[in-house]
Amino acid sequence: MEFEGLAISVSSDVYEPAEDSFLLAKHAKVLKGRILEVGCGSGIVSLVNAKANPTNEALGADINPEAIRCAAANAKNNKIPNIKFMES
Repeated sequence: MEFEGLAISVSSDVYEPAEDSFLLAKHAKVLKGRILEVGCGSGIVSLVNAKANPTNEALGADINPEAIRCAAANAKNNKIPNIKFMES
């Protein structure tokens, strides 16, 4: 899927972004500083913020290790360096 100029891939074991994710991403886009996304899934909210604000430090956390792999791959594929993901 594509959102805000990002190519987002989602595996079958990861929450697929829906209306709630898109709404959060839209509003998170304007936040500045250090950003934490809890329950990041595909990482869409963190990715949108980090892309829009290259000086931000974004961190996405999820209990699902597959979500962390998926989100990290989305960051790499979209060439977004100012973001990290961790299992938590």
